[in-house]
Amino acid sequence: MVKMILAASLALAACSYETSFNDCTVQCDDGDCPSGFTCGMEGLCRPPGTTTACVLSSDGTGGSIAHVGGHTIHTFFPGNTTFTPPSDVHLVELLVVAGGGGGGATRGGGGGGAGGVVHEDSYPLTQPSYVVVVGLGGPPAGPGSNSTFDGLMAIGGGGGRPSAMANGGAGGGAGHDTNDGAGGMGTPGQGMDGGGTGYNSGTDVFVGAGGGGALGRGADGYATGEGNGGAGQSLAISGSMVRYAGGGGGGAQDLGNHFLAVGRGDLGGGGDGGINTVGKDGIDGTGGGGGGGGAFMVGGHGGSGVVIVSYATWR
Repeated sequence: MVKMILAASLALAACSYETSFNDCTVQCDDGDCPSGFTCGMEGLCRPPGTTTACVLSSDGTGGSIAHVGGHTIHTFFPGNTTFTPPSDVHLVELLVVAGGGGGGATRGGGGGGAGGVVHEDSYPLTQPSYVVVVGLGGPPAGPGSNSTFDGLMAIGGGGGRPSAMANGGAGGGAGHDTNDGAGGMGTPGQGMDGGGTGYNSGTDVFVGAGGGGALGRGADGYATGEGNGGAGQSLAISGSMVRYAGGGGGGAQDLGNHFLAVGRGDLGGGGDGGINTVGKDGIDGTGGGGGGGGAFMVGGHGGSGVVIVSYATWR
């Protein structure tokens, strides 16, 4: 159904489209526009063939701004910055994701834990502006940095063992050696624990556990390898469905021909573990954990976090 905007100032008759209507004043939720107009990516009707998006006067400021489906979306990446909402916006959808932890490095290093996730469907705005801090991903075996918005804080992901800082938003995975400690603990409501134990044959196979994700615990390491990262969280706040905060996969060392299965990082930006090689980095902007390294090769860096604010364009 076509929604007519600015009804008080324009005469409407049974949802007809009059020539006095200006471009970008009719919202097209389902792609249906009046004759002679097309629905743009920002969800507003305009003449066909127009390549530029409708310029909306009601935007706030801060971050990278997009218009999708009748919403204005502000996306913030690392670097302290400021969000200033429009004066008439009092509730927003908000996502705060911290930086992921880096993967550990031993014979079989643990995968890095994902950055913590804080998601609010209706977050009240009470101030004229807000400082936004987006956390960086952690270095190999190091924790990720926190992300903050107003009073909300997402905790950086824990580093993969043998990191001494394996606890975090989501916990880092255990390494192959039990002396390095069990998997790290996640923060309740933000992320899950890392895989609790790796595998150590004592001779030729050494496997680290996966880092925890936003919604799933990291997998333990086994004689066959694996040690996958825990599941992330899928959200559509950016205008399309995106998965955030996946755990990094555990690393492994194979001194024989055992065809070990690699520890996979979760699709929420987690890096794969390395078998006899370095771990893969987590993906920036997702808070994914880095993959653990194998054969004493370095683990991957954690992915940086993100903060996203979304609100209805037309009110």
